[in-house]
Amino acid sequence: MDNGINPKNIITISVYPSEEGFGCTLVEPTKIPLTADYSVALTIAHGMVRMALERPDILFDEGVESLSNPIESDTVVSIDDMVKMKKDRLH
Repeated sequence: MDNGINPKNIITISVYPSEEGFGCTLVEPTKIPLTADYSVALTIAHGMVRMALERPDILFDEGVESLSNPIESDTVVSIDDMVKMKKDRLH
C-alpha cells in the first residue's frame, strides 16, 4: 500500500479516442471487496462513466479548468464527509 491505496481495490476508468469521438469504460478488480467504502467508490466511478457518456460537455469544461488550475494529485475525498453532505441536502 502506498499513501493508503491498495492496488487490489483500484477501479479503472479508461477514456480513449475513437473514430466518432471517444469511448469510456470501467474495469473493476476481479475480486471485489465487500466494504461500504468500496461500494461508494464504485458508485462514483459508474457515475463518472455515465456522465462522460451523457454530458461530455460538462466534463470537457472541467478538464479545461483542471488543466489551467490543477489540484494536488494526491487529494483524497473523505467518504464520510461526502455521505454527510448528501444527507444534509436531503433534510
